[in-house]
Amino acid sequence: MKQSVYRPNHSWFLKFVAALFLGAPLTLGIMGIAGLLCHSEGNPRAISSQFLMWMISPLWVSILSLSGLFRSTRQAWGILAGCNLLVWAIFFLARGFYL
Repeated sequence: MKQSVYRPNHSWFLKFVAALFLGAPLTLGIMGIAGLLCHSEGNPRAISSQFLMWMISPLWVSILSLSGLFRSTRQAWGILAGCNLLVWAIFFLARGFYL
């Protein structure tokens, strides 16, 4: 019977860096889409603006914490970059329709 050998994954730091740099714009893009969908006018005292402002932190922390689940650093950078492109494309298309 073979015993499994523990191999530590040393790429966790680079995955975290990917989530740090690509997670912030991803989070802002998601909140931008949510702001367009709930017709937030940008008034900082409005409930919708407060909700969007306070949801940025938990969403970004979730992206940071889930970045360790990627199989490789290349996959982390690729998927997060692709998600950024998709989210920002949706945001600019939606903004064009709502303006």
